[in-house]
Amino acid sequence: MGTGDNTTDTQEEIMRATYRALCEHGFANLTMQDIADESGKSRTLLHYHYDTKNDLLEAYLDRMIGWIGDRLATSETEHPVDRLAEFIDFFVIHPEDESQSLALAILELRLQAIHNETFREKLTAHYEGNVDTVAEIIADGIEAGVFRPVDPAATGEGIYTALIGARTYQITLKAGPATERMTRFLWQTAQHFLFTDAGNARLETDAYPAERFSSF
Repeated sequence: MGTGDNTTDTQEEIMRATYRALCEHGFANLTMQDIADESGKSRTLLHYHYDTKNDLLEAYLDRMIGWIGDRLATSETEHPVDRLAEFIDFFVIHPEDESQSLALAILELRLQAIHNETFREKLTAHYEGNVDTVAEIIADGIEAGVFRPVDPAATGEGIYTALIGARTYQITLKAGPATERMTRFLWQTAQHFLFTDAGNARLETDAYPAERFSSF
């Protein structure tokens, strides 16, 4: 048996392979052999770490929980207006982009959660974690005086739910760039109803990284 570090490395490779396999095959057609092929390891090794496909996917969901917040936390973006733009822009799916395949696979996992309590609990934690991420951005913006004194949790839930709805619309009904349309709508709505004068003034400064958010 390998060392703890080797086991951790192997599990990390399996998780990356699971991501790639989900993107390519989706949940319904995904097999342990698909993941083994992506990882370059044997199916026997996968079963050494995870008894079933569901066990492996539960581990993948554990890894996914909070990953958007973690990714944004490593960003060097500091101003609340810029951070909100970064969060909203993160959910844009461009045609033929790999994220479209992954978004469809995650949607399939959500459908499984209707009858799978473990999936449901993990995906609920993922959802709530992402709402918390945007709610924290809004709370920081209120404290900084660039956002109006709204309810951060309710506003964050509205923003995130709208983004997820647009992603579902785009990937299931081939609704063109629905996520780009939604980001533009949310951004315009934020300028009218969420931003203070100081928040809108930020958009006119050279410090605002407008070139990073072309979807707006």
